[in-house]
Amino acid sequence: MPLFHSLTIDEDTRLAVWQIEEPQDYFIAQLKLNETDYSVIRTITSDSRLTEFLASRYCLRLLAGIEEEFTLVKDDHGKPSVKGHPLHISLTHCAGFAGAMISRKGAVGIDIEPIHTRVMRVINKFLSEKELGYLLPAHEVDQAVLMWSAKEAVYKYYGQRGMSFSRDIALGSPPLTARGEFSAHVVTPKGTIDHSVQFERLGGILLTYVA
Repeated sequence: MPLFHSLTIDEDTRLAVWQIEEPQDYFIAQLKLNETDYSVIRTITSDSRLTEFLASRYCLRLLAGIEEEFTLVKDDHGKPSVKGHPLHISLTHCAGFAGAMISRKGAVGIDIEPIHTRVMRVINKFLSEKELGYLLPAHEVDQAVLMWSAKEAVYKYYGQRGMSFSRDIALGSPPLTARGEFSAHVVTPKGTIDHSVQFERLGGILLTYVA
């Protein structure tokens, strides 16, 4: 299956989304996994989650143009990087899709989410009172998923455990357009930092990213 979606943000920053139709064996054969990789794989008990994990790694390999064996490592907060390569990376996956984002100049964060009503069960856990006020009855599911995905992308950009979605990441009003951007104000140990969250609706899934 060809790439479902790809985007070049600038000469140093790109992303890709893959629609998964291949079996696990396809990705395993392409990835040239080593023992470190297999030790991680053995901890993933869900068959579908494992396929998504492998597909996101495959997207990363395609974007980075890495032909040789490579190893993902994580820092103390769980933020991934490619051992021996000066790349900033972010990975994502959901049912039936996987994605990756890379940059040679700075941190990135990517997320893909299906449009689903389940998000409404937990909106009070990740949205502030002000953000809850942005929700319009006719569009609240789309807006809530967009804000959840945006906060996921911002969280991955920073890769700092303990960052609160409701307290530390404040979003502007989410647009109702098919693609666009809106603001994120993030509380960090160095002060509040402003970001622009980019998004695209791709059929039944939503893509958000921060660079």
